[in-house]
Amino acid sequence: MSSNVYGEQLRQRRRDARLTQEQLADLAGIAKTTLRNAEAGRNMPRPQHAAAIDAVLDGVVSGDMKLPEDVERERTVREEIALQLEAAAEWYPESVFPSSSQNPDAIAGRAMRYAYQNAARIARGEDL
Repeated sequence: MSSNVYGEQLRQRRRDARLTQEQLADLAGIAKTTLRNAEAGRNMPRPQHAAAIDAVLDGVVSGDMKLPEDVERERTVREEIALQLEAAAEWYPESVFPSSSQNPDAIAGRAMRYAYQNAARIARGEDL
């Protein structure tokens, strides 16, 4: 395959994955100039660089690899969920449902508080 054909295919695959040259180079761990030169058809990347590029593009397109902005968006959503769960846990305050009480309502209230608190920890990815 000529470097021009490879470069055109590489550029199209990168665009299909909605990545910039900089993002792809960073994710593949290669120099940006290596990617630019390959896309421009000036030269073919080394086999190990081509393999890294393919792995990133295949992972992004298949959904197996998350882009940094997707990871950050997911982290933000998880944190918002955790905050909402913690707020729900406050609906069952310790003062209203004391641990010393064996009243069924108090036991249920403590269980709800505990469940909401643990759900918040899970949303944040914390160990229980």
